[in-house]
Amino acid sequence: MRKRNIIERSESEVNDLEKEYNELYEAQRNLGFIPLLKPVRNGWTRSLILREDIGRSNGACIVQEALTACQYSIWGRDHNHVDRNWKKRLKNNLRIVFPGVELLDSNAYGKLSNKAQKHFVAVNYSWSRWSEYDRYFLCLIPKYSFVSIYTRSYLTKQKVTDNVIESRMQEINEILLSNKYYKYSWNAFSNRNRWNERDKYHLFTTANDEKLRDTLAAYNSIR
Repeated sequence: MRKRNIIERSESEVNDLEKEYNELYEAQRNLGFIPLLKPVRNGWTRSLILREDIGRSNGACIVQEALTACQYSIWGRDHNHVDRNWKKRLKNNLRIVFPGVELLDSNAYGKLSNKAQKHFVAVNYSWSRWSEYDRYFLCLIPKYSFVSIYTRSYLTKQKVTDNVIESRMQEINEILLSNKYYKYSWNAFSNRNRWNERDKYHLFTTANDEKLRDTLAAYNSIR
């Protein structure tokens, strides 16, 4: 058999396997969840809340609405694990305005009330050299208005799994990573070359990246 025919047949077999894998993944995901009779403790989360004196002020509900829209929480097994994840989230993440608060996208901004929208200012940002500029919104509320707290995390539902589906997915994954199909598989490409390509292209610092860094740095320096 000619080499070209061997390559085409291998690529066709890989495509069939990846198609089956994607169908199994969707079937596994669509199994849904079942509620637990009793919530189970599952680590801690760290997030921001309003400072006590600000929570008693007249505009507390507006500030709380703005915070709810743009805040994020971090999970961990214990307090030390939460703190490590909290710091890790800050590393090389331009979307974070300050710890606990990140840039707001246009969809979430449009759902805010008019009074809450006044606590944000629009910035244009592109996540790569090739993507179009998107409009995000920077929170203007000073970071000293919030305090971080730790709260218990609980599991209230459990994912339904199918052992037959999982075993077949594992089998397909092993086949795709075998010597015969490795170089034709998208899974192999994503594991082997994805981050190399990211380092080569995506980490290129654009003028817009520098502009956003300067904006966030100047904004945090006056707080």
